[in-house]
Amino acid sequence: MKQSTISAKSFGKSLLGVGLAFGGIALGMKKFVDAASDSEESLQKFSVVYKDVLGDADVAVEKMRTDFGLARHEVVKLLGNTGDLLTGFGMSGAGALKMSNEVNRLAADLSSFANVDIIFPSEVLTRAL
Repeated sequence: MKQSTISAKSFGKSLLGVGLAFGGIALGMKKFVDAASDSEESLQKFSVVYKDVLGDADVAVEKMRTDFGLARHEVVKLLGNTGDLLTGFGMSGAGALKMSNEVNRLAADLSSFANVDIIFPSEVLTRAL
C-alpha cells in the first residue's frame, strides 16, 4: 500500500511537470502568434498610410533599419504609427513619410542616448505632434 502511495505521488508529480511543460509551450506559441498578428497589422497600416509613396516608404524603412540596426517590422510599425496620426490630420502620404522619418530618427537617437526601447521615445514624440 505504501509503495502504491509513493508511486501515485510520483506519477502525479510527473503529470504536473508535463502539464507545466505543455503550458509553457502553449504560452510561447501564443506569444509567437500575437507577435505575427501585430506585425501583420503594422504592415497593413503602413501600406494604407503610404499607399501613394510606397516605394519611397520602403526605401525609408531600409535606410532607417540599416542606420540604426532595427528590425524591419519594428521600423514599419514606428513609421506606420506616426504616419497614421499625421495623415489623419490631413497631411499627404509624402509629407507624413518625411515627418515620420524625422520623428523616428530622433526617437532612435533618444533611445540610444537614454538606453531605452525605441517604442517609448517614438510614442512620446508622436503624441507631441
